[in-house]
Amino acid sequence: MFKYIVNNALRVIEKMPFVNLIQIAHFDNFDIVMFPKVGTRSIRDALMLEKGYSKKSEAFKSLSYCTRTQFNKKYNNSRTVVPVRDPFQRLQSCWRQKISSQRDRGRFYFFQYYPLLRPDMSFPDFLLAISKLPISMYEKHFIPLGYFLETSSCDFKLISLEQLDEFLLAEVAGFEVKRSNVTKKDLDLSPYRINFDQFLKGNYANDVKLLRHINA
Repeated sequence: MFKYIVNNALRVIEKMPFVNLIQIAHFDNFDIVMFPKVGTRSIRDALMLEKGYSKKSEAFKSLSYCTRTQFNKKYNNSRTVVPVRDPFQRLQSCWRQKISSQRDRGRFYFFQYYPLLRPDMSFPDFLLAISKLPISMYEKHFIPLGYFLETSSCDFKLISLEQLDEFLLAEVAGFEVKRSNVTKKDLDLSPYRINFDQFLKGNYANDVKLLRHINA
């Protein structure tokens, strides 16, 4: 119960700038990193299935948080699985769900960055805005994965987002692929990759290196 309470408190605290934590899901045979916009819904559903949880909130019983220093000391090993996503695609998904006119209902998610980040701002304006922030102030939905992970000494198992469902199907008995949290794809944002390259390519360079490790 204590861990459950602490995790729910950290769930709020981690949204603050400069609070950079990694969330780890603990399965029976592996640990897997949960980066927002990198298959977290599928991971949580698989965790609930394996542990027999009936409520989404119960998943916090099998989650933990750590700093990047703690991760490299405790989780940089073959038991740990790290899903990786193309950073440009991840930023697209973040913008759609949290900022665009298609965003989640309720209070504007990135209120702590207002007016730099604003409701309904365009995707290129979003890219330009976060380029003005130091990486240490990036919120968890758009902070580079490479900020936490050492690309020079990866002892953990890397998989792409596209490989995640196949991995969970093989590892968790009874797991079914669902797409309940996929953001809409009616907008073609590919022309704005040039904006990403201009303003943010360097910030996400380690994410690209991680993807290359998978394909090597």
